[in-house]
Amino acid sequence: MIAQNHQAGIRIFIFIVAAFAVCSYGGEYFISTSGNDNNDGTIDYPFATITKAITIASAGDTIYLRGGNYPLSATITISKSGAAGTMYYLLAYPGDARPVLDFSSMPEAGANRGIRLSSSYWYIKGLDIYGAGDNGMNISGSYNVIEFCRFYENHDTGLQIGGGGSYNQIINCDSYYNADSSLENADGFAPKLDIGTGNYFYGCRAWQNLDDGYDGYLRPADGILTTYENCWAFKNGYLKNGSAGKGDGNGFKMGGSDNKTLRHNVILINCLAFQNLYKGFDQNSNKGSMTLYNCSAFNNGTYNYSITTTLASGETARLTNCLFYSGSNNLGSFVVQTTNSWQSPFSVSSGDFVSIDPLAAYGPRQADGSLPEITFMHLAAGSDLIDGGTDVGLPFNETAPDLGCFEYGVTDPPPAAPTGLSAQAGDQIVILEWDENTEIDITGYNIYRSTTSDSGHEKLNSVLLSTPNYIDYTVINATPYYYVVTAADTSFNESDFSDEVAATPAIYGDFIINGNVEIDDLAYLCDRWLIEDCQEKANLGIDCRINLYEFSVFANNWMIMPDIPVTTITIQENTTGFCDVDGSIDNNNSGFTGTGFANTDNASGTGIDWSVNILSAGTYTFTWRYANAGATRPGKLIINGSDVLSNISFESTGSWTIWTTVSVDVSLTSGIKTIRLEATTSNGLANIDYIQLTGSNLSASSCQ
Repeated sequence: MIAQNHQAGIRIFIFIVAAFAVCSYGGEYFISTSGNDNNDGTIDYPFATITKAITIASAGDTIYLRGGNYPLSATITISKSGAAGTMYYLLAYPGDARPVLDFSSMPEAGANRGIRLSSSYWYIKGLDIYGAGDNGMNISGSYNVIEFCRFYENHDTGLQIGGGGSYNQIINCDSYYNADSSLENADGFAPKLDIGTGNYFYGCRAWQNLDDGYDGYLRPADGILTTYENCWAFKNGYLKNGSAGKGDGNGFKMGGSDNKTLRHNVILINCLAFQNLYKGFDQNSNKGSMTLYNCSAFNNGTYNYSITTTLASGETARLTNCLFYSGSNNLGSFVVQTTNSWQSPFSVSSGDFVSIDPLAAYGPRQADGSLPEITFMHLAAGSDLIDGGTDVGLPFNETAPDLGCFEYGVTDPPPAAPTGLSAQAGDQIVILEWDENTEIDITGYNIYRSTTSDSGHEKLNSVLLSTPNYIDYTVINATPYYYVVTAADTSFNESDFSDEVAATPAIYGDFIINGNVEIDDLAYLCDRWLIEDCQEKANLGIDCRINLYEFSVFANNWMIMPDIPVTTITIQENTTGFCDVDGSIDNNNSGFTGTGFANTDNASGTGIDWSVNILSAGTYTFTWRYANAGATRPGKLIINGSDVLSNISFESTGSWTIWTTVSVDVSLTSGIKTIRLEATTSNGLANIDYIQLTGSNLSASSCQ
């Protein structure tokens, strides 16, 4: 049997991925090495630069980068943010060779990053970032996903997170051969310095970086959490040519700080460190908690595991089910050690492993981006390290967990194929629903479509779907379509296809209500309208489905219909729609998403002005992202000179660097609207990062 006991804070990958794995129904833009920024950005007439596509894209849109080499000499800056459910997507185009962002002509300098991602809610996948003058990618935004990217031969760390960046996911990425000219800096991955909390690395590899594989050194962040799962670090401290550099040469540097007092709380699960120049897993004066579960180390230069400095009060260093072969440890007596290979009754030899040759760890990743299949450090049959561990809430085979990062005999099975797939066709639309899988490690679903039954299915979604439904707007009336769905899990396994369903969109489709009531039956209820008379009597036409959906709400939700798509715009201090602030634009408090934030003067009546164009009358949601270190700072909403809401409460967030949101709903007529948020007390307003509006149809407008 496989025991499953998931403890809070250990198997966090499931819910984090689910929070991000959403489907975008936005627009698509294409970039090609043969493109031109004067084109319209379609697949046939692509843009030439990422910067052009970013300028015109809106939240929910997908930017596809066609394969090839893109010579670049300037930083790509991404400063506009999406939101939960409406991320921006920057993806390698499926089926093409990998796109290479080639910054090798960029001189080495601290400001010369390849990509500077200061915004939030971006999903970036499948890119190579090469030769930047500093970091390959520098992230100071939050809630971003970076997947299946490669960072190599940059002049500082391949990928660095700082500037308060929090809750980012780095999934199945590689960082290697990064080195500066001094031969003592450049890590593979660096969640360090002024980083925020909740950042997560899964399935990443870091090798032959001049300094460390993963560097968690802090200045001035304190008390933050970083998690590594299934990550590998090897041969760090060595140059591309194999010679030793002047860097620290550790695999996982878990923390450290200038005054040796700061706490970087780290969790490492199923991680592997081998043949690093100095240490495999290094405390480096970190005063925070360090939890290592089922990690493996092999032949690191000085120590495999090194934790020697006492921790801050209330913090704990814990090693459970870890192992090493070849080398030694340096662990203080305060470290809580449970069922590790260097403890009684275990004795480790080469015979405990299928292989101690690490060559395959350098090999190419699998097609889905997951780590290569290797036998290095896998336990051999008969080893006393099998079933020798302690249950810490991770999956294990047989009676107890094994020691080390590779569980013996576990071949993580793929999920079961989803069941209950149904399709409903309408005018240029097909609505799909299916039953949720019951496995606890499901991360999402994929939808495949063909115009031929039982063959030729191609995936429609660019990222995993987090819910068991999908709306296909890319269909042509009178064309039969055949759909299947698959499920994916945390190990990136994908299920078999579900049973196939067919749908043929048409102007008057047979929408299903409660599983068996057809549209003509609903029409009968609605004053005995006939299908043939729908357009004539109700003047609905293509909007028939919209009005019938509204009727279905009245009729006890009989009709299974989608929500009408909405538009979300975000206006920051440097974008169209921002007009004025009675105060200043500042950037002295970290965590903002644009170039700064609006800081009103501390006086009643001071405010901030924006301008939007409401294209369709309706109810719109206003959201402000703000920080407030003091007492509640109320404001009132004024639209076109008239008070609309008199008391919008911007409560304390506890710090000027902690940001949250407040939202209100407002009914608006169509037309240009001048929006003012105005302070009602002498304290002025909270610091405002941006305003975001969501509704049926709107756009940012130039100020009057």
